[in-house]
Amino acid sequence: MNSEMEKLYCEKKIKFNSKGRRNMVKKIVLLVVLAAFALCVSGTSAAVVFEDNFNSYDTSGYPLDLGVVGADKWYTPTAKPAGSVSHEILVGGWNGGRVQVQNSYWGENVDLTAYAKLPSAMANCTVTVVALAFPGYENAATYYIVARATETSFVKLAAVDGGIVDEETEARALYVRLTDSDGGASGDIYLGVWEKASVISMSLTVNGNMATASVTNGSSTLTFSGATTVLDAGYAGFGAISEWNYAEGFFDNFVVSDIPEPATMFLMAVGLAVVRFRKK
Repeated sequence: MNSEMEKLYCEKKIKFNSKGRRNMVKKIVLLVVLAAFALCVSGTSAAVVFEDNFNSYDTSGYPLDLGVVGADKWYTPTAKPAGSVSHEILVGGWNGGRVQVQNSYWGENVDLTAYAKLPSAMANCTVTVVALAFPGYENAATYYIVARATETSFVKLAAVDGGIVDEETEARALYVRLTDSDGGASGDIYLGVWEKASVISMSLTVNGNMATASVTNGSSTLTFSGATTVLDAGYAGFGAISEWNYAEGFFDNFVVSDIPEPATMFLMAVGLAVVRFRKK
């Protein structure tokens, strides 16, 4: 009798261990899949929805108005200050595949913005561009990118000329500024001594109520974040401000990327699967 009971116990134990091993294998496989998926999501780059390196426009050498030759891709300013000699956003082979923001009307403080014609208005996105000072016209200049832009609202990242920091070498400071149309502002944050021969790389990400900015010039890099109350979807663009001078500047490699949505549904499905395995 004892021998039969021991035999039955062993058979049940073997079955239990076999079932336990199968469940354990399932859970391990599930965890491996989940880990692989999480790794893929973390490494997934945002999807590019708009880009322009300004190399595809007329290369004849004649300055071309971006709002005319790039009308299928860009909205550009149409209003000009009274008496303005030149208040334009120009492209063409003459400037080496870059776009030039130009205002040569003395004393006019004007925003010059080019807005990308996105497939649809976007709330969450990343906007990047590189800017380069126009030699001799960088004083009091501001170069910027904008996101969630409409006729009345925007989130803006700007690189701002901070004035001379060394009279002997005439070195100038470069500051960065994160603002929105609701009055939010980071203040001017010192980036470093402006290396004017180097581009200013700017990146602005808006995701929910957070705006994250990154600016690099030469050996100086600054990344910071701030809250914004401008949450509506809009358009993206770049531009410059002429503070008081003939401020001009070049822009290149403008890109707008969508932000991938979190994989909430997938994680819920994985959670349900785990529950099912535990019940079996």
